Formats: sequence, C-alpha cells, structure tokens
Amino acid sequence: MNIKKFLTYLALIFVPFIFFKIYQHNKIVNMVYKIQSTDRDMENKTKYKNSLMVQLFNSKDQKSVRKVAREKLGFRPMKPSQIVALSGILTSTN
Repeated sequence: MNIKKFLTYLALIFVPFIFFKIYQHNKIVNMVYKIQSTDRDMENKTKYKNSLMVQLFNSKDQKSVRKVAREKLGFRPMKPSQIVALSGILTSTN
C-alpha cells in the first residue's frame, strides 16, 4: 500500500512538471518563430528601401525624385527657417 501511495504522489508531482516543461518549450519555439519572422520582415523592408534608394539616385527627373521622396521616404519640403547660409560661417572662422 505504501508503494502505491508513493507512486501516486510521485505521479502527482511529476505530471504537472512535465506539462509545464512542454508549455515552456512551446513558448520558446513560438518566440524563436516570431524573432525569425521579424528578421525576415526587416530584411525584406531593407531590400525594398535599398531598391527605392537606387531608383531615386538613378532617376534624372526632378519631379519623380520629389514624388518618391515625399511618398515613400516621408520627406517634406524645407521651410525657409531651416535653411542656413554657410557663407557667413566660413568668413567668420578666418
């Protein structure tokens, strides 16, 4: 009777532990999958950005360059307050 009781208690201890380990392993596998998926997505977006940059630098038409800069890269026209004249800076250092 003592052996049956001991085995019952042993099973009650180890069965939840085994399920916990399976759950833990499943969570790790899911995390690794998400990391790999994010890495692939980032790599695809980097390739797309690079192809847009090549297209932008190879383009000769200023309107298409501005259109790609605004729509794809998020650039905006400069405000007059953002423009700095460098001629005054260069003469003041001499």
